[in-house]
Amino acid sequence: MRSLCSKHNLKICPVTFDQPLYQKAAEIVAASRDLDKVVVRLGGFHLLMSYRGSIEKIMKGSGLEDLWKRVYAKGSVVHMLTGHAFSRAVRAHILTLLAFINVLIKSDMESQPDKEHLIRLYQDTVDTGEGAAEIDKDERLQEFQQLLTHHLDQAATQSRTGKLWVQYIHQVLLMLHFIRAERTGNWKLHLHCVQEMIPHFHAAGHLPYAKTARQYLQQMNSIKQVMASEEYKLFTAKGYFTIR
Repeated sequence: MRSLCSKHNLKICPVTFDQPLYQKAAEIVAASRDLDKVVVRLGGFHLLMSYRGSIEKIMKGSGLEDLWKRVYAKGSVVHMLTGHAFSRAVRAHILTLLAFINVLIKSDMESQPDKEHLIRLYQDTVDTGEGAAEIDKDERLQEFQQLLTHHLDQAATQSRTGKLWVQYIHQVLLMLHFIRAERTGNWKLHLHCVQEMIPHFHAAGHLPYAKTARQYLQQMNSIKQVMASEEYKLFTAKGYFTIR
């Protein structure tokens, strides 16, 4: 490992594992003086798979499965709810999220968002590749976000069922934020999402990931102490922690 770091002129060598191997690797690195240049990371894909499984376990019996069966084949839904068919399940969550948001917005005829402007904003973003930071400054988009937040808060206070589905919406949004962090190399958003996932792991009984995610978060928050300033800048500010 030392020779590999020297070959690429690195003082620290990050290595990524899924959850079972991460725990073993972290123990080995902590106990070895020869591996002081190694930083062990928890794989984002398997973390996301476990989180997605947490969502589906928490929502079991809520009607989500029946809802999906109206769009997908019954056999496909079984695979989607048991951790398989990852891409299809993510898309199903997104479609469900959009359907609920559409219902919430349409329920208030007095405060309708400027759909044409939002569509143009989306199209301009696709065409120009404009970053999320610039998009967030758009006043119409901010108004829409405030309107959506108002509707979600209102729905959560009306009934237990409403509170459950609002929680589901926030869970899916967290999943999408994590995907965004991985794809754009946003280190702060990545750590924030991992922190927000931990309570859901506990609620769903995914205790190994709950424990490992907390350990991973602690290590990553202190990674600045073991990394050279230039490497740390590349790792966090430039998004080198993920492969894009």
